Amino acid sequence: GGDAGATSNCLTVDESSRPLTQCMSEGDACEGGRCFREPSSDGCIRIACFRECDVVGAECQGGSCYYVNTLGMFCMPAGSKNPGEACLAANDCIPGSICLFPTEGGTCILPCTDTCDEGATCEDTGLGFKVCVAAEEP
Repeated sequence: GGDAGATSNCLTVDESSRPLTQCMSEGDACEGGRCFREPSSDGCIRIACFRECDVVGAECQGGSCYYVNTLGMFCMPAGSKNPGEACLAANDCIPGSICLFPTEGGTCILPCTDTCDEGATCEDTGLGFKVCVAAEEP
């Protein structure tokens, strides 16, 4: 009684159908990566192990390489939101883009290498990727 709105932790099972007991809470270290919540349509909260990766947008086992907060880059199932659209999780966005500030109501952005649209410069975030930053209006 009283907690009908709560979501239960449902048991997560890996490809070999053994329960992932090492992922008890989000952010835990696990074999080759870290534990994160996995989006789920049935109201369950599943926490699964995602492997680390090096290049944003690179294809990898299970999807694409995404930048996740300050924890690093991880291989996650690909999202479908385009740059400029709102996002709540690192992998809401299409492969190759980044969800900037997801906890504060994030936006999908596309990292840059050197070039940006006129009036913007490609600046290093210090987080392993660069983003286009619009020049301040005089």
